[in-house]
Amino acid sequence: MRKYLVIIFLLTFCNIFSFPHAFGEELQQGLGVSLYFPPLSENPRMGRNFTVTLKADSLAQKVTAINGEISYSDEKLQIIGISKVGSIINLWRQEPTLRNSSGKITFQGDVAGAGFIGNGGTVFSIIFKPKSSGVASMLWSGAEAFGDPGKKNNI
Repeated sequence: MRKYLVIIFLLTFCNIFSFPHAFGEELQQGLGVSLYFPPLSENPRMGRNFTVTLKADSLAQKVTAINGEISYSDEKLQIIGISKVGSIINLWRQEPTLRNSSGKITFQGDVAGAGFIGNGGTVFSIIFKPKSSGVASMLWSGAEAFGDPGKKNNI
């Protein structure tokens, strides 16, 4: 009986580690990309500028392009500037463009070379000045991240 358990264990072990593509690749491809704003280290205060950074995580697939539109509470916030320092994007098809009158930021950029795979890659940072007290929101109006530069596959 023990001999059979060892054989079953070895067969199971070999199947899992010899053929990971049978289920692993599909699972990894389903992970896609996360675009997010990490939490601020402290609450913003009137009279003090604060920075919000757009980050990207992609653990299984390389990111070669990111496009998006972000809406924010223009009655509560004013954009002072946008910083691309340390960005994973190194070719901007459309620089991050702000419209304080409509409360929108739009952008389109490419990651040259092998693309980006990793955690916490900076896309760009937004420097805000509070206009009034209260709760302010930032929402995605739309976002796309592409993997293969030869295909338009939104991951």
